[in-house]
Amino acid sequence: MLIAPTLWATKGTVLALYLRNFGIVRWIRVTSWVLIVVLYFFYGSNIVIAAAYCLPTNGEVWDNTVFTRCASPVSSTVVIGVFTVVADLIIFALPLPIIFRLRLSRQRKIGLGVVFSAGLLTVITSIVSLVFRVRIFLEYDPIWTGTSLAISTSNIVKSNERSQEHGHRFNSFEHLQMKDHKRLFHVPPLFVATATTFGGLIPFFNAEYAILEFGLPQRIASSKPAQSVMILSSGRITAIGLCLFAFYFQGKLVEFDTVLTILGAYVGLVDGYVCLREDVPNKAVFRTASGLAIAAWGWFGLTSTA
Repeated sequence: MLIAPTLWATKGTVLALYLRNFGIVRWIRVTSWVLIVVLYFFYGSNIVIAAAYCLPTNGEVWDNTVFTRCASPVSSTVVIGVFTVVADLIIFALPLPIIFRLRLSRQRKIGLGVVFSAGLLTVITSIVSLVFRVRIFLEYDPIWTGTSLAISTSNIVKSNERSQEHGHRFNSFEHLQMKDHKRLFHVPPLFVATATTFGGLIPFFNAEYAILEFGLPQRIASSKPAQSVMILSSGRITAIGLCLFAFYFQGKLVEFDTVLTILGAYVGLVDGYVCLREDVPNKAVFRTASGLAIAAWGWFGLTSTA
């Protein structure tokens, strides 16, 4: 279930790199944004499918029956594989026309092409992953093939990371480059943005589970009106997460920190108050403390000043 947001995050990071390097080129800017949105909804739907099949229903024992049902939508894995290959091909080819139109010597153009062609590794691993997905669909040995699929999918993530690493070697806007030790400061806030975005999707397919995970008692979790309210509020939380990603990809890190400050302080205090009122003090302390930590990160501008 977690591999979908991971794939989206790694591909989105490469596209964000394109926005930083080639954002003045309109067609690359538009294409990158469209891909970010399309990838988000596609991989987000995979989370919904996985949760619908893999999470036990109310009162169900988490045994082999659940795992058997979890493996049943194998056709969707083939669709995901095909989509991933197509997306990786587009991401790989996107900057090449710009690179080879630059006024550079032929040797430098070839060198830059080699740097960005590291993304070809991503395409290759995506194709290998698709092969294993098809083998699972055709009911080959599920344990061996599934393990191979997991390994190849992990390699896709690593290849995307490698593409980003090589891409940073060529940056047409040097003032947007960050030193490696400073770039690490962007990991925690991006984790918050990811958790906010994808965490808000859980109630859409299992609101009761989401309420229980929040820390509220069963009497509230089993209430249909409470579940509807949870879905409504979570949709708004996902929208905030998307705003965080939009600000980050646009380079508006001050605005990013501002949202973190408001989100962490207000939501953290409200969550803590509700949990305390419902007599779950441990959750109240955790949610208040984590919210205030996020708010402090934004207040001191640790993302924008890194």
